[in-house]
Amino acid sequence: MPSAPRQCKICALYNRTGFFCSVLNDEEINRLSAHSRPTTLKRGRQVGMNLMDNWPVIGICEGIVGVRRIHPDGRGTIAAFFVDGDIVDLRGAPENVRAGLSALTETKVCYLSPGAFDEIMSSNPDARTIAWKSLQSQSFRVIEHSAELAKKQAMEKIAWFIAEFRSLHQFDGVNGQSRFFRMPFRHVDLADYLGLQPETVSRGFRSLRDKEIIRMLPDSMIEITDQDRLFAMAYGTTTSGPARQTDAEIRVLRAS
Repeated sequence: MPSAPRQCKICALYNRTGFFCSVLNDEEINRLSAHSRPTTLKRGRQVGMNLMDNWPVIGICEGIVGVRRIHPDGRGTIAAFFVDGDIVDLRGAPENVRAGLSALTETKVCYLSPGAFDEIMSSNPDARTIAWKSLQSQSFRVIEHSAELAKKQAMEKIAWFIAEFRSLHQFDGVNGQSRFFRMPFRHVDLADYLGLQPETVSRGFRSLRDKEIIRMLPDSMIEITDQDRLFAMAYGTTTSGPARQTDAEIRVLRAS
């Protein structure tokens, strides 16, 4: 049996521990690769509707895909997003959800063969665990987005996003404990996700910087310099606590 194809060996889904393809054997990865379609999307480009008809299961290799909704008055909203390692199963998804999928950064995705994907899910328990954890993570993000943002003020929303997102898109450390993370997308997209104006988001980051809660670094990197004050603003508590660490462990996609 030949080893994994080159396009898989350079893909994060295969070479990052805890991502779906990293637990597949050579036969499984070759079978999945033979019928899948890796694609790079520029920022703002829609995820192809024509491809989703035949490849409705998508692996997010690198980058972020958002679900953008346009309201009748022309306002836009990012209702949810998918990050590195997420496995997104769009079978049965409403057409407006499929049509609203677009890359928020330059993004690499792999349109996975649903037949090969289902066969692997039925026979490989590690792959099944990872896929289920990905679905859990996506569900938790949507629930938290709805519950947390409905009752928070602008600065609290921004602090909440920083505290939550670092566990999904961290620069180093494990389980969300790193002080560093890279801002994933533009302030205008973050404003759509948080239900704010872009100017409000920019002022919020400057305020957190001036309060010495965060430090803004080159290349969109952010350092959290005062975690206690960040958590106090985001959650009304001064420590992450056991519950918060458990949430982070669930959201960081790793095979158990």
